[in-house]
Amino acid sequence: WALLACGACAFSAIAQIAEEDGGARAIAGFDVRLQVDNGDPELRTGLNLDLITANRTQRLRFSGDFGLTVPLDDVENATMNDPSYGLDYLRDTGRSRISFSADYSETDISRLRNQEDDAETEFDESTLTISEDGSRERRQAAFGLDLGLNDPVGARLRYRLDQTLYTDVTDPDLEDAIVNELT
Repeated sequence: WALLACGACAFSAIAQIAEEDGGARAIAGFDVRLQVDNGDPELRTGLNLDLITANRTQRLRFSGDFGLTVPLDDVENATMNDPSYGLDYLRDTGRSRISFSADYSETDISRLRNQEDDAETEFDESTLTISEDGSRERRQAAFGLDLGLNDPVGARLRYRLDQTLYTDVTDPDLEDAIVNELT
């Protein structure tokens, strides 16, 4: 249960294109670290990327982030972990507005457990273990429509979806959930 970070390196970059009526911007980050986990060396990386384009009436944004774990003694068993992605769009003409967003993320669930459940036994650090208990997926989406923003009469419509799904979990309190909301 030993965790030792041997080295780390981080890199970030920002690029922007400015125009009279709008432009684009990209923000990226990359980090690398070598760590020893349970005696096995691993190369862990993380990458995040945000792409944003906009003008006076509309904006589009994409974001992505994930980690990559590469065991140095078995490179073929590289795994991608904790990915998350997002997309946002907005169009606003002053009289009407439409918006859409979607997000997805997946996370491994791990917990610290005590192997001794006896309340009479003294606490012993060696009885603690980390257990992998499956994964959690989260999906979110939202849609909005506004009409007649500057008019005496207008309309508004909103929809939201929030979904949480668990896979291979042992905890009975972790249940799938779906929320649909229309206003």
